[in-house]
Amino acid sequence: MGDTKIDIVAECVLSLDTAAYTAGDLMCQAVELEYACVPNYPSFIESVTLLDYDDNGAALDLLFFRAYPGILGAVNAAVALSAVQAEMIQAVVHIVAGDYTDLGARQIAQPEFYPRKVRPTDGQTSIWVAAVARTSQTAYASGRLLLKVGVVKVE
Repeated sequence: MGDTKIDIVAECVLSLDTAAYTAGDLMCQAVELEYACVPNYPSFIESVTLLDYDDNGAALDLLFFRAYPGILGAVNAAVALSAVQAEMIQAVVHIVAGDYTDLGARQIAQPEFYPRKVRPTDGQTSIWVAAVARTSQTAYASGRLLLKVGVVKVE
């Protein structure tokens, strides 16, 4: 073991408040990316694709946690991480307005970044992701973003 690599794409829906956001607001609580990792081995986030159903194209940060971090504060209010929750963050991926491609009534972002190493809590296969607004944003009428994370699992 230690040299087998498996490429996967893990998907999840980020459920959003339909009201407008201010920079620094928590957009959604942590969502599980199931089977993104092999237990007790590192994985590497190599790509992120974010489908914005509401054509906002706004800047945000994706916070990746090694385990379920619990409640991160109130949605649509300033993010409020405890020290323990902050220590659980293994990667942050920044998405800026320039990362989006306009698809008419939708936008899709694929930010460029160096692969991020993640490793869930021992024995687990899931990592967790939450989103934080980095600019003031208009409302998300659909109340969702679709996130696809390209992961290389190493075992």
